Amino acid sequence: MLDVLKGTVSPSGKLADTIARHIEDYPSHRNYGDDLRNFYAEDIYVGYRYFETFAQADVQYPFGFGLSYTDFTRELLDQTETADDITFTINVTNVGTFHGKEVVQLYCAVPQGKLGKPARGLCGFAKTSCLQPGDSEILTIVCSKYYLASYDDSGITGNLYSYVLEAGAYNFISVIAYARQRLPLQ
Repeated sequence: MLDVLKGTVSPSGKLADTIARHIEDYPSHRNYGDDLRNFYAEDIYVGYRYFETFAQADVQYPFGFGLSYTDFTRELLDQTETADDITFTINVTNVGTFHGKEVVQLYCAVPQGKLGKPARGLCGFAKTSCLQPGDSEILTIVCSKYYLASYDDSGITGNLYSYVLEAGAYNFISVIAYARQRLPLQ
């Protein structure tokens, strides 16, 4: 921690939770029962999935937020698909003036078909080694199609008790725009 504060090491972690502006902004706050029981009503919209879908303005620090003393660019080099997976090859370059690591987070916005889905969901991530200014590293992120599927417990798709990939466009996003902020190096 002292090395990060002194500027010897650049922070490279990302938040594993969403921090809302007020406790009332969390959907679970409305469903608190009492000291003996809680009411689970969030369904698939838990954590960042709720905020991405319904309440982006209520977020103070989003899931995946991170600070750094440097900047990175990402370039998609290749995308291949098999029956079970989609593989992304991404070139990450340190374009800043300080060494550091970067976590590339891959999200997918799936089609809103008969089954409800969050606006986007994390489907893969990878972290670079420590990159000096100007250095690049190629990362490979494998996204299982299983993580893109929805579970149909009602039979609305005609596939009762099955995981279903609904028809439509699956849009992949390499990083949430507000998930990075650069720290000034003193």
